[in-house]
Amino acid sequence: FDFITNVPTRLSAWWDELVDVSISVSTSSTGHAVALKNDGSYLQLWVWGHNAKGQLGLGDVIDRTEPVEYDGSTAGIGYVIKAGAGENFTALLDENGHVWTTGSNLVGQLGLGLAMGNPNDYITLPQQIPNLSNVVDRKSVV
Repeated sequence: FDFITNVPTRLSAWWDELVDVSISVSTSSTGHAVALKNDGSYLQLWVWGHNAKGQLGLGDVIDRTEPVEYDGSTAGIGYVIKAGAGENFTALLDENGHVWTTGSNLVGQLGLGLAMGNPNDYITLPQQIPNLSNVVDRKSVV
């Protein structure tokens, strides 16, 4: 889905290798997406869409009309095993059981213990949620 033009778009063969996709479309018809793509040896995190609050976690507020591979080492994130898109924010789970969030913190949704209520409060690089560790993905537990 192209969030800039609001037109569904097939991402050719790229899409066929995805193992998990989370898409957020807000009430204002804006949104972003995060996807985990299996390259055969590990999962790659890809992000795209609106980024006005830094929800793509790329260190800026520039919208992306095509998927961009996310490099978690910029924020010190380990191997990402799960990703979810919320309204103007993103949450990531790494292989070490740490949860990371980025984007708007208007109502405290980042879980970072920061002040909330200011629409200009946002974070453009994922931050690890303090005091939350050993989180597991239920699907991967046998």
